Parts: sequence; C-alpha cells; structure tokens
Amino acid sequence: MRNIKVGNFIRTNNGHIGELIRIERDDIDTSLKWYVFNDGKNERYVNKPYITNYSKNIIDLIEVGDVIEYQVNSLSKLKVGRVKKYRDARNSKEYLGVEGFDITKIYIKSILTHEQYEQNCYKVSNDRTQ
Repeated sequence: MRNIKVGNFIRTNNGHIGELIRIERDDIDTSLKWYVFNDGKNERYVNKPYITNYSKNIIDLIEVGDVIEYQVNSLSKLKVGRVKKYRDARNSKEYLGVEGFDITKIYIKSILTHEQYEQNCYKVSNDRTQ
C-alpha cells in the first residue's frame, strides 16, 4: 500500500468508509500514525494495517455484497440494492453492479458495507416452533 493522502477515501477491515481528513503521529510511539477519517457521522481513528483499501474515488471502495442506495438517473426514484458481479454479454467483461446497472454509471447516494450489514443484522431462524 503506497502513501495514503488526506482527501483519499479509505475502507477499514471492519467496513467503515470515509474521507481521510488528517494524519496524526502517536504521542507515545512516534513511528505510529493515526489516520483520521470522517465516516459521515463521526471522526474515526485507524492505523494503516486496518485500512484494506483507499482511493481518490469512493466507487473504487465498493465491494460485492455492499448495499447501496442509488438513482439510475437524476429523474428516477431512489432504489436500494446489493452489489453483485455481472458479466457483459457483448464482451464477457465482468463489472460490479446493482440490478444489472454498472456502479460507475449510476448516482450512488449512500453505501452500507457488507461488514456493517452482517454486524447489524438480526438473523431470523427458519426452524420456528409454533
């Protein structure tokens, strides 16, 4: 992982995504850096080993299984869908999309990472007794 810069978007190992707002040195261990990012609600601190990906473009951080709120175009209603891999029938290239729409061609409004989804879901048991 090369140099992460302020202004990049980062994704952590527990599924938080946000914009890097500053880098601080640890008071005790000056070789340790804290990467401070805003996840849309809070400032969070993370060390480099816990950053799984980063980019100037937040779309690059979206993974299979993430849930996104999106619009197909500026006139369409907001929709929610889970990101999957698709294959273009014309050229056999794979792309990430939701309901067949390429994520690079839609307007993404919000992202719920698959890690956060799994952490916050209530699992319904199929073996209910009456």
